Amino acid sequence: KQWYQRRVALRPGTDSTEIDKSKYPLTIFVSNLSYDATEDDLNNTFKHVGSIVDIRLVKSVNNKSRGFGYVEFHRREEVMAALEMDRVPVLNRPCYVNECKEKTADDKTEFKYKMGMESHKLFINNLPYETTESQLRDMFGKISDIKSLRMVTTKSGKFKGFAYVEYSDSESAKKAILELNDNMIGDRKMSVAISNPPGKSAAPKHSDSSLISEKAEDGTKRKMKMNFMIPRAISKPKTKQSDEVKTENKAAASNSLTDSNSTLGNLSESRSKAISRDEAPKQMLSNSQFSKLFYK
Repeated sequence: KQWYQRRVALRPGTDSTEIDKSKYPLTIFVSNLSYDATEDDLNNTFKHVGSIVDIRLVKSVNNKSRGFGYVEFHRREEVMAALEMDRVPVLNRPCYVNECKEKTADDKTEFKYKMGMESHKLFINNLPYETTESQLRDMFGKISDIKSLRMVTTKSGKFKGFAYVEYSDSESAKKAILELNDNMIGDRKMSVAISNPPGKSAAPKHSDSSLISEKAEDGTKRKMKMNFMIPRAISKPKTKQSDEVKTENKAAASNSLTDSNSTLGNLSESRSKAISRDEAPKQMLSNSQFSKLFYK
């Protein structure tokens, strides 16, 4: 109870995570922030977009950043410009910029970037992890003006070795492929191709939990089917042939058992007779009869 009262006391009035719904169209939601990021860092990042009304960095009861916050602008045009800054680094960590809107049960998370072929956009792969944005702008900017450049990174901001360069027309993209594909950048041969990411395949309706992955000797993965908690007698299908074989085996075993019992019975009877003959009680001799045995 004391802990609850302390928690409420630290958060009087309106919760810092609550935003006036009427201000949603003028507010952006910024996430994946470093826990060391401050309101001043967000102000320095977005101040050139337009006039900032308010910045709310959501904090825990211990007054520590939770890694996300809200930035409110004066006009809707400024919000649209701020949304174009998605993945902009804040303290060397890419921040995710999204519209601030109320979520409903029907809302589904949609991939932000287009799937499928885009003839004016390039996919650049096999880049050294030390590659910088300025390097790519220098190389691809010589072909034509770059509309956008996106270096794919992890949530912590580490470059993953591939990027996307977008031109205004497909002719510039084709020219860049002819001139820059297979060029060396650092110690790697760069791959340049038209962007054509595969669409996400639909998940199967029924997942088979009995399928498990196993790593083969050649390093590839293969799936094996395992029957868990199923007795062998149930898991193995019965066939007519197997039933006939089992019947024959039972009959042979029964006959063998009968013969064995008969043989054992005969042996037992013979042994009983021999024992009874050997162990028959002998006639007792009197003293006079016994003494005559020595005088014969």
